Amino acid sequence: MEPKYSRPRPNVIESDAGFSLEVVGRTGLRYHEGGHSVLIDAEMLATKGFVVYADSIKKWDAPDKSRISRQERDRIIDNVRLALASQGESAEIYN
Repeated sequence: MEPKYSRPRPNVIESDAGFSLEVVGRTGLRYHEGGHSVLIDAEMLATKGFVVYADSIKKWDAPDKSRISRQERDRIIDNVRLALASQGESAEIYN
């Protein structure tokens, strides 16, 4: 079953799969999942979408600050793509 997405407030995409994505200005995305969050470096494109810098996904933000594994990073990237696509936006992933 495909996840469902909603826009509870401007610049926030929420998934019923347990994560949300917030657009933080023109140069960042904040990903939230299970009490954790990470700021992802990104750039808003002139067209509808973002360039997402996967290498910026390294550690969860405070207070945890634990390292994000390669598998977690891949899942986060997939979730970011799905969330943006649900709103008609693209995600170009750069490493």
